[in-house]
Amino acid sequence: MPLEGKEQRIREKKQPEEPENTAPVLYISHIPHAS
Repeated sequence: MPLEGKEQRIREKKQPEEPENTAPVLYISHIPHAS
């Protein structure tokens, strides 16, 4: 049962990580642009 609580916490922590994932995506888009 404690494992389910940990999984829910990871899911809630993953939500705010979504916008942070946009940072690396922009960086990757800059790589082909700099080429």
